[in-house]
Amino acid sequence: ILKCIYVVIGGEIANFVAYIFAPAVLVTPLGALSIIV
Repeated sequence: ILKCIYVVIGGEIANFVAYIFAPAVLVTPLGALSIIV
């Protein structure tokens, strides 16, 4: 049962980190494109 709890907590943390880094991952290619163009 504890293992399941750790997996859920890990998933929540991963989601949180993904939300933090997603804008940077999306913005960087756009910035590179604008520089190339």
